Amino acid sequence: MQDINTKFLHFTLLSCIEEIKTLGAGATFQEVSKAKLYNFRIAMPSLAEQQRIVAALEAQMAAADEAKRAAVVALNELRALPGALLRQAFAGEI
Repeated sequence: MQDINTKFLHFTLLSCIEEIKTLGAGATFQEVSKAKLYNFRIAMPSLAEQQRIVAALEAQMAAADEAKRAAVVALNELRALPGALLRQAFAGEI
């Protein structure tokens, strides 16, 4: 059995979730049989390549998180702008 980076497996399964869901059966609860799951194939590159992919994904996710934080700050500043402008107008500063 080949070595598996657990973070790589996690990201891979997340990327395959819709495909895995199609294996499910059941009206109220989608259950994937052990046989279908056992036969589901995932390409497994070398451990070094898995680690490289994980590092790249984590860097991209960190950048996305930082962009989201910056957008939240900008949105909060934008929401505060009308009140600040009104205060300046009533104070005769505009």
